[in-house]
This record gives sequence, structure tokens and C-alpha cells, in this order.
Amino acid sequence: MDTVSLEHQIQSLQRHISFLKKEQMALLRDLHLEILRLQKRCSELTHDLEMRETQSQQQGSQGQFGLHETLSLTNKNKERVSLGTHL
Repeated sequence: MDTVSLEHQIQSLQRHISFLKKEQMALLRDLHLEILRLQKRCSELTHDLEMRETQSQQQGSQGQFGLHETLSLTNKNKERVSLGTHL
């Protein structure tokens, strides 16, 4: 092969590598932004759940069932149904 052909191949490979590096950086940036968005959403949902649980506990102290008690009874009922027993 002559040196001109090798130089063209080297330049072509360098352009491809440069392109791939740019694409990788863009992908990493987008993934980082998505992670931040999901972390924020998770925090929001956690806060909402804590608020609901607090409200449920406050209602439970007024004579109503709280979230945990309701879930516990629901699970017990499911177990009884699966075992063929009833309340």
C-alpha cells in the first residue's frame, strides 16, 4: 500500500473515533440527566407516601384504620381465602 492510502485510512479512523467519542459523551450526559430526573421523582413519591401514611395514622388515632392496619387485614383475608377459611 502506498503512504497516501494509509494516511487517508488513518484520517478516516480518527474522524470515526472523534464521532464515537462525541456520541458517547452525549449518551452519558443524557443518562446522567435521566438518573437525576428519576431520583427526583423517587423523592417526590417517597414524600407523597410518607404524607399519606401520616394522614392515615392521624385518621387511625380518630378511630379509623391506618394504612398498615388496613394492609395487614387485607393480607390476612387473602391468606384465609387461599386456605379456604372465612371471617
